[in-house]
Amino acid sequence: MKKILPPILVLLLCHIQSSAAVSQVNASYQSGQVFITWNNISNTNAYYKVYRSNTAINYGSQLSGCEYLGLTNSKSAIDNNLTQHDNIDRYLHITSSAPALTSGTGLFVATTLVNGSYYYAVTTLIDGTEDTTIIQGSNSTVSAIDEWVMKPQPVLQETRTISGKPVEIYTLFVSSKFDVTRSPWLKAGFLPFDFAVYRNNAVANAPLKIFLHP
Repeated sequence: MKKILPPILVLLLCHIQSSAAVSQVNASYQSGQVFITWNNISNTNAYYKVYRSNTAINYGSQLSGCEYLGLTNSKSAIDNNLTQHDNIDRYLHITSSAPALTSGTGLFVATTLVNGSYYYAVTTLIDGTEDTTIIQGSNSTVSAIDEWVMKPQPVLQETRTISGKPVEIYTLFVSSKFDVTRSPWLKAGFLPFDFAVYRNNAVANAPLKIFLHP
């Protein structure tokens, strides 16, 4: 005998199948920046768009009135500089005391431009089509993040011993948004840059020599 599903259940199942929302979004503030993480969807070709608002983001219809911060891809948690150097995937630390992020985790770093309390939402972009589904607590933050404008600080990734000398490796996260009234100057909403520091046994202020490379 053929079973007939109730209309409400059919609609719910269709919604689940069509939605490509990320899960477990989380945001935390430190040194003038908000670090947003989530679980990526299974489609590795997806991009992720991030929005900020001073009111809770509960519906996709609200996104047009939110501040758009830029997009990132499915490999946003990878430390590209160390990965290229070591020829193996290395993942970013977003605090010096926390473990590195893992494969399948999404990352976006937003610089605070105006003091306030803000909510964040992450949508998916696949083949040029944005899924604006909002599931509060899954791809939008439930609680506001209290933020203050400060100079962003680099995050220690690790200390390596090179030729018997300790070398500290830091990442500076640079936002593409410099003005709340303007669009990001790059499609990529943020870029992480690594740099290394050798203190040469210095215990006080000392001259700094800088080596640059492309």
